[in-house]
Amino acid sequence: MRHSPLMACPSVVSSNTLIGAIAGVTLNLASAAPATQVQLTVGPDTVQATNAINSFVTAYNAVISAINTQFAVDPTTNSEGPLGSDIALRTLQSSLLNDATYSITGNAGVVNLASLGIDFNNDGTLTVNQVATDAHPSLSNMLATNPGAVQSFFQNASGTGFASNFNNDLFNLSDVTDGILNVDIAGNKTQQQALTTQINNLQDRLTAEQQQLTLQYAQVNATLEAFPSLLLEVTSEIGALNGNFSVNPSTVNTTPNTGTPTG
Repeated sequence: MRHSPLMACPSVVSSNTLIGAIAGVTLNLASAAPATQVQLTVGPDTVQATNAINSFVTAYNAVISAINTQFAVDPTTNSEGPLGSDIALRTLQSSLLNDATYSITGNAGVVNLASLGIDFNNDGTLTVNQVATDAHPSLSNMLATNPGAVQSFFQNASGTGFASNFNNDLFNLSDVTDGILNVDIAGNKTQQQALTTQINNLQDRLTAEQQQLTLQYAQVNATLEAFPSLLLEVTSEIGALNGNFSVNPSTVNTTPNTGTPTG
């Protein structure tokens, strides 16, 4: 976009900064050149836009990959990650995937990330196309040929752009009161406290039972230790009884001798 030659104007302040000559543009003057015409060309900063989009894709992929690892089944244990059964995490994943496929209408055909040259992969991650093909545009080509449509897709006056929608969703997901993440964390903390209380109560009961069992075992052990002396005493009593018991031979039945028959 080209503008007519600029001359020194009242919007020049005492410093080298020129504000207000072009809406949204601040000029830093390098040197004084009175009565010298300067032709200024203003265009979109595609480098900064590319870096910002790539940074978003990298951050988004990191989050999606971290979530995916929780749902991946370990073949050695045949189980998911620690959060594999967490409903809130699945809701978060679903919300992020929906946000990544968000579309607007019109906008010269630049209606979703795919139309910008950002493909949606099977695992939910994103890939920025570097080379344009008939089936897939490239981000660099879209920024070079239609930067206004790219900007309108992310941010527009009606507030329905991709960035606005994603930001609203992230705000709702991370809200300190009703956000699904904080609600889930608060629930986990409550459950953790309840489990800690149960563990402490169980430990107290185990300690009391241990003390009771220790006392009982001590009594059993004392009884067992007394058995040898009791056995000796009983043996002595039996011995004494045997010694005091006498047998009268006349009272003992014997087998009679065989007699000689008489006639």
